[in-house]
Amino acid sequence: MVADKKKCQTLINTVAKEVVELKRISDTLSKCRQLYQDQNVNPQGTPLEGHVADISDWIDVVNATANNAVANGFLDHVVPSHRNKALGEQ
Repeated sequence: MVADKKKCQTLINTVAKEVVELKRISDTLSKCRQLYQDQNVNPQGTPLEGHVADISDWIDVVNATANNAVANGFLDHVVPSHRNKALGEQ
């Protein structure tokens, strides 16, 4: 039987791996938004018309999620040598 501590570490390491990816995505979205804003794009007649503020707000939520205390806490507790198999195959 796999010890609970190993199962917990598998969850921590798996979530932390995805947090890193979420931070990468957050960075890409923020850079893209900034490029869009810097070019003063007119969204009229496109699917973005009337939704630019919504998208910007959503990017803010992604950024906040990627950089909140919970996400960063997982990163602080990664054990690189752990094999991440205690919960079975993911």
